[in-house]
Amino acid sequence: MKPKWSGYLSVLVILALIAGSGILSQLYLERTAAEMLARLETIKIDIEQNNWEASLANYTAFHKSWHPVRENWVLFIDHNQINNVESRLARLGEQLKARLQSEALAELSETILLLQRIPESERLTWRNIL
Repeated sequence: MKPKWSGYLSVLVILALIAGSGILSQLYLERTAAEMLARLETIKIDIEQNNWEASLANYTAFHKSWHPVRENWVLFIDHNQINNVESRLARLGEQLKARLQSEALAELSETILLLQRIPESERLTWRNIL
């Protein structure tokens, strides 16, 4: 009997597609997280310099760019992580409007930490598997 190479080839193609989509999704998460973190760092600098108008403008721009990213991230990551980021962003917006520097910086730092952890927690590692 001859082995059915088409069956082996099909399995190999499916595995390649799964691995390729995993790599592409990880690269997307890392790239968009880096973009979002850079925008948040700009807001942080504005808050530290008591530049409230610029911080609110940058926050508004961040929020507009966050929504499409959020819609795509929902496909890849746990909704609780996204909800945590969104709740911190909502509090940050209110603290910026109230011009509460220390509270806004604390909320912003937590948001930055959460966004930094998302790509790391979704990366395929032994620690995440076990």
